[in-house]
Amino acid sequence: MSLKLVETVRVEPKDVCFPPPGDRDLQTGFYRGGYAEHPKWSGWIIELFNRALAFFLILACLPLFVAIGLAVKWKVGGAIFYRGTRMGLGKKPFYMYKFRTLPMGTQRDLGSAMVSEKKLALSPFVRLLRDTRLDELPQLFNILTGDMDFVGPRPMRPEIYEAVCGSIPNFDLRFSVRPGLIGFSQLFTPHSTPKRLRAIIDNRFILIKRKFYWDIFIVFYTGAVLLKAIVVKSSMIFYRCIIQEKILKIYREKRRFERMTPENSSIFFVCPRKEAEGGSIVSRLIDINEAFCKIDTNCGLDNAEFQFYIMRRLKAKNKRGFKRKKAQCVGVIYKEFINEADVLKYSYVIEYKAISPFNNYIIEKYFLRKSII
Repeated sequence: MSLKLVETVRVEPKDVCFPPPGDRDLQTGFYRGGYAEHPKWSGWIIELFNRALAFFLILACLPLFVAIGLAVKWKVGGAIFYRGTRMGLGKKPFYMYKFRTLPMGTQRDLGSAMVSEKKLALSPFVRLLRDTRLDELPQLFNILTGDMDFVGPRPMRPEIYEAVCGSIPNFDLRFSVRPGLIGFSQLFTPHSTPKRLRAIIDNRFILIKRKFYWDIFIVFYTGAVLLKAIVVKSSMIFYRCIIQEKILKIYREKRRFERMTPENSSIFFVCPRKEAEGGSIVSRLIDINEAFCKIDTNCGLDNAEFQFYIMRRLKAKNKRGFKRKKAQCVGVIYKEFINEADVLKYSYVIEYKAISPFNNYIIEKYFLRKSII
């Protein structure tokens, strides 16, 4: 049964108007206002830091470049590197480099559409490169040539800018600074976050005074977080694909998406349903991935499309108690299990869709934990 989205009011962040940045020289990249409100000598220090660190990392990562390049050639096939046009400082186009993780011609076929991992069958190796951002390593050469900085808003594809971003208020503010290897919004939000929300986060950082020690902190903190992710994810892949499957000969269930088990999560139904056991409805989210979620509940569900909320209580508190995040979805029953011995005797695997891009952002950030930080 295919899912269709219900008609609903989209919940989007409010437009935020920012003051225009101060006078700036698009040739040098140093400005007198907002993000670049610093003495000119400080700007040269940041530039020297960017290029020196990029040169050092290229030398230090040469063995890693060779290993990833050979693996890409073996697993993906075709060219090792992807070269795509991006908009940089003052909307000046430049070529950005990455290790290629998608088939040849994918960008040409996509046009102005965003890459959706839900529609792509990615191998564990490709997912490792994309999740840990190892595919972005060749952009060290873009930093060395001066097209990018270590810290700044992520470079934009011209097709996406024309189709999606040109109408977003103050989106062009990002072109007053060089794009970065580490994007502000990239750190705190998943890849599929609505561009309007990402623009708000990027602009907040662009308009603050840039400080040298802040760039150093962001670079090394992000590096430490990604290094931990590389160790954890590569260890899991090695155990599942080599130890479990090849050596121990244990059957490994080949799922398209990795399941996550978020803590303190529950389900709230907003649709007609069967009688609940005991009169009160109790539901618990067991696990979730990009397309399906598994729940336990004491009420039976009708085999028809229904609406529900996925809710999670966070550890952080405010004046009204624990913070909660919820996302509204529509779903249909994919599988049903009944365990008479359990209080929550009904178990369902539900195929679901978020009702809007903002609700999908909530799911990917707080339930699937797809953001870097």
